[in-house]
Amino acid sequence: MEIQSTATEIINISELNSLINSTKNAVKQFEEKYSQIKIDCSTKTGYTETKAHWSEIRDIRLAFQRKADATIKDMYSQYKDAKTSVDEIKTSAQEQEDRFKSALDEEDRRKEAEKAAKIQAEKERVAAIRARIENIKQLPVALINKDSEFLRLAIKDLRLSETDASYQEFKQEAELIKDQVLITLCDLLDSKVRSEEIAAQQKAEQERLAEERRKFEQEQKRITDEQEALRIAEYERLQEVKRKADADAAERQAQFKAQ
Repeated sequence: MEIQSTATEIINISELNSLINSTKNAVKQFEEKYSQIKIDCSTKTGYTETKAHWSEIRDIRLAFQRKADATIKDMYSQYKDAKTSVDEIKTSAQEQEDRFKSALDEEDRRKEAEKAAKIQAEKERVAAIRARIENIKQLPVALINKDSEFLRLAIKDLRLSETDASYQEFKQEAELIKDQVLITLCDLLDSKVRSEEIAAQQKAEQERLAEERRKFEQEQKRITDEQEALRIAEYERLQEVKRKADADAAERQAQFKAQ
């Protein structure tokens, strides 16, 4: 039912009653027509139809409400009973409007939630790929203190790893980063090999010097021990000479006394 009116239109009591009856019938007809409808906003067609039903009952209510409220405001004392009917119609129509509007709102919220979930999923997808690329990029820093053998294994593993379709739109970037990191790791390996060779040479030289020092100290000890042995032997020889000299002297003195 279509109702046309203006705020300045004057309606007498019989016309108001006619408006009430006709609008009540329109709301009743709408309710009978659509009360058995299963509201489904999940499809484009269902959403459009639901919105059309909501617009239809809303237009009935608004048109009736504007015209009736304007009339009742001027004729409230005479149309108190009519006001009750007006409120009933407004309430009834609002209930039907809310029924469809709530379905529309629920579907709008579902779509917004679905959109937000897709956005979040996309952020997480990109972040996961970025994290994998960053792990490759940080390999030189992570391996800076590893030995050459470990670096060789790491380079081998990285060369064998594939920047496959799982990197999606970042596949080309991942390949570029991988190539750059391989170059850096190879340079690091060369530097590590040189430093290890130098360290090995230094260690060998230190061991050689330590061995020479050990032999020198051993020789010095041998010489010292020999000198000490000679000193002790000479001391004992002198003691023996002295003992014999003392004995000879004592013997001569005894012979002299005997004469």
